[in-house]
Amino acid sequence: MGREFERQDAAEVFVQMLWIAALGAALSVQVRPAPAVVATLTHAGLERSFHVTVPESAAPGAPLVLALHGRGGRGERLDRVMGHRLSAEAQERGWVLVTPEGHNKGWNDGRPVTTRRGGAREAVDDVGFLDALVNRLAADGTIDPERVFVVGMSNGGQLAYRLAAEHPERFHTIAPMISNLPTTLADHTLDSPVSVLVMNGTADPVVPYDGGTVEVFGQARGQVLSTEATIRWWADRNHCTGSPATQALEDRDPSDGTRIFVQSLQSCEGGVEVTLVKVQGGGHTWPGGPQYLPRRMVGTVSQDADAVGILYRFFDRQIARLDAAPEDETPL
Repeated sequence: MGREFERQDAAEVFVQMLWIAALGAALSVQVRPAPAVVATLTHAGLERSFHVTVPESAAPGAPLVLALHGRGGRGERLDRVMGHRLSAEAQERGWVLVTPEGHNKGWNDGRPVTTRRGGAREAVDDVGFLDALVNRLAADGTIDPERVFVVGMSNGGQLAYRLAAEHPERFHTIAPMISNLPTTLADHTLDSPVSVLVMNGTADPVVPYDGGTVEVFGQARGQVLSTEATIRWWADRNHCTGSPATQALEDRDPSDGTRIFVQSLQSCEGGVEVTLVKVQGGGHTWPGGPQYLPRRMVGTVSQDADAVGILYRFFDRQIARLDAAPEDETPL
């Protein structure tokens, strides 16, 4: 058993090394990052760090975008590897961007662990940490706690599902990317509606589009629902009705072998939406992003759309929804 854990830990460290090396290559062609302030918060006996970008255009009580990196990643690098698009879009709107650091470069999204490193992570209260982070930023007037939008990549996306499933009144708008709902959350119910945008590739070699076991170098990382079942899960709990509106996006780059289809349910409780951005042929990657690891490891990057632009337009729609809601129906 000990040697099995050692092999699994070694595989996880190898993934982190590849991720860091790939980031270095990707960042060499990017522009300078927007200025961010590093802050810390002690929660449940752990000192946690996070990076806060407050544009000059932000008014007190601005909306907050909470961006969660994937396993093996770093919060400080997330905006850079996405071409600084997260901070650029936030700055254009006068919103605050926060990229927290996961404990040991990962998040406790509720899936059972299979590595020694993961065992330490399982005891970490990431949901409580992020809730406390929002409270702190709200207490000093930096952000509006009623307008918190979460985007998460891979393991970060699975934590986004957990945040919304356990605290839908606060984390009422999430955009998980390259991630499906962990089966450990399947029995949850919602106390209030949640707007969800899921962006997944059908050829993802890490998080299977059709559900099953998440694998990294053959090592199991827990079970997830299929993407279609994930969408149904949120649609059912949001009491959505009717058929989804479907749109095929322009095939901007026929050579990459991908197509993007958007399916959106808009007739849901509380005016929320449940939207799937299906990247046909896409891998464990995001549209418009870098090929951060070889295709044989993470699959293909679609160049048919800009993932960050899609998710910010989704957040824009939620601002309009929240602004239109009667005061006593606005999520707290």
